[in-house]
Amino acid sequence: MDKAKQVKAINCNSCLERGKELFQKGNYLSAIEQYRKILDIHSEDKQALFEMGKAYYVLEKYLLAIKLLNKATILQPDNIDAHLLLAKAYKSVGRYDDSIVELTKLKESGCDNLDVDRELTSVYRERYSGLMDISKFNGKYDLAIKEYEERLKTNPKDEKSISHLVQLYNFEGKYELTREKIPPTLRFIPKENTFFKNKLLNELEIAQGETVLSSKVRSLVITLSNKCNLSCIMCLTRNVPWELPEKIIKEIFALFPYLEKIMWQGGEVFVLDYFEEILSAASQYPNLRQSIVTNGLLITEKMAEKLVKNNVELTFSIDGVTKETYEYIRRGANFEILIRNLNLILELRKRHNSNMILNLNVAIMKSNYRQLENFIDFAQEYGFGFVCLMPIHIHLKTPEDIFTNQDIEALSFITEVSPKIEEKAQEYGIRLENRLPTLNSKNDNSSFENDIEINPQKKFLCHIPWQQLYIDYDGSVRPDCLCKIQKSAGSLLKNLSLEEIWNNQVMQEYRRKIVNHDYLDLCNPACISGKIFETHLKFP
Repeated sequence: MDKAKQVKAINCNSCLERGKELFQKGNYLSAIEQYRKILDIHSEDKQALFEMGKAYYVLEKYLLAIKLLNKATILQPDNIDAHLLLAKAYKSVGRYDDSIVELTKLKESGCDNLDVDRELTSVYRERYSGLMDISKFNGKYDLAIKEYEERLKTNPKDEKSISHLVQLYNFEGKYELTREKIPPTLRFIPKENTFFKNKLLNELEIAQGETVLSSKVRSLVITLSNKCNLSCIMCLTRNVPWELPEKIIKEIFALFPYLEKIMWQGGEVFVLDYFEEILSAASQYPNLRQSIVTNGLLITEKMAEKLVKNNVELTFSIDGVTKETYEYIRRGANFEILIRNLNLILELRKRHNSNMILNLNVAIMKSNYRQLENFIDFAQEYGFGFVCLMPIHIHLKTPEDIFTNQDIEALSFITEVSPKIEEKAQEYGIRLENRLPTLNSKNDNSSFENDIEINPQKKFLCHIPWQQLYIDYDGSVRPDCLCKIQKSAGSLLKNLSLEEIWNNQVMQEYRRKIVNHDYLDLCNPACISGKIFETHLKFP
C-alpha cells in the first residue's frame, strides 16, 4: 500500500471509531459527519454505510436509513444487524411487505435470533392492526384500502377500520363504495358512539355531495386570542383586539365528543393562563387529536413533557435559522431560548419514544429568502417531519413583501432554488409543502404561475367545507386559512354561533361549487393548482 493510501485508510479508521464514540454519546449528527467523510473517499464502505444508516434510523429519518442500509446489506449480506434494522425501517414507513421479505430472508438463511422472531411478530401484528396512517400519508392509498378491506373480512364490525376505509374511498373519488358501505354500518354502531356515528355520516354526506349537513363539524382551527409575547415585523394581528368569546369556548367544549382534530393558535397560546385547562379538557377524548401553532419560546419543561407524552402535534413558526435574521423578524424573540426548547422537545421525544408530529412553518420575505436551503437543514437537525414554506401575506404593504412587489432578483432566486430544496427534503425524508410563487418561464420574467385550469375529474377538489371551520384573528369564520378572506362565512363578533355558521348560505355555496367543479372564483389558486397537498384538503 503506498503512503497516500495508507494515510487515507488510517483517516477512515479514525473517522469510524470517532463516529461510533459520538453515536454512543447520543451525538448522532456529528457521528453522521464522521461517516460521511469516509463515504466521500470510499462510497461503498460497508461499515460506514451501516453505521450511518443506524444513526439516521435513531433520528427517525427512515427513508435515508433505508437507502443506506439497503446498500449495506447488498455489500454485506451476512450482516444480520443490518438486515434487521432495514426491516425495522421499512416497518416504520408502512412498507410491511418489504419488512417481512427482509426478515424472512434471515429466517431462511438459518438465522436463529430471537430479535428476528420478535420483529416478524411485530410486523404482522402492526400490518393488520388497522393503523395505516403512515402508509396513507406516504401516498400508498391503494395499499391502505386493501389492508382495511382485508381486516374487515375477519372483523366486519370494526368501526375504526370502516371509518378509515370510507375516508380513503372518498379521497380516491370512489364515492359509490362509500354510499354502499356506510348505511348498513350506521345501523350496528351503538347510538352512544357519537364520534364514529358522526364521522361515518359526514363521509356519507361528502360522497352524496350534500350541501346541508346533518353531521357536525369534525375539525376546528381556533384563534383563541391575539395576545403574544412577540412583535413580528409581518404580523397582522397585534393591533386587532381579539379574544374568543366565552360562549364559543363552551360551544367548542360541547363539540369535543364529535371532533377528530382541533388546532389551537394565537397570537401565542402559551401566553394565555387558561390554555392548559383547555388542553387538558380536550385530552380526555381519545379520538381527538390536538395540534398547536406556537413560536415555542414559552414552552416550559413541564409543558414540554405533557405535550410529548400526549403526542400533541406541534407546529413551530420560525422565520430565520441564524440569530440575526430570526431576532430581526421576530422582534422580542431570543434565538438561544428557541434552540434550547427545540433540543428539549427532541430529547423528550426520544426518551418517551413519542409519536409526536413536529412541523415547521416559515413565512418567506426579503429578509430570509436566501436561507431557503438552510431551513431544510434546520428541519432535519431538530427532527421536523414537515416543512411549509409560505409567502408573506400579500396584503401587507411592506418592502419585505417580495411577491406582490415582484422583486425579480428574489423571485429568480426562489425559482432557481426550489428544485434543490425539494430534492434535499426528499433526501432527508421531510414532507415539503412549497407554496411560494415562482417566475413563469413560459412568459416574461415578471409574471407568475397563475393561469389555473380546472382538471375535469370525478373527485372533489376539497372536502374541508364538509369537515372544518376556521376562526381567524378577527372573529371571522371560513372553512380553512387558505380560503379567501373575502369569502367569510360569518363573524363571531356579530353574536353568531358555530352551529349557525355550519350550514348557512355561504357554507352551502362552498359545498355546491366544489360538487359542481365551479370553484375558480371561490377557491385559492394554490389549492386549485396543486401547490397544496391533497391530504391537507381531504383529511382532517
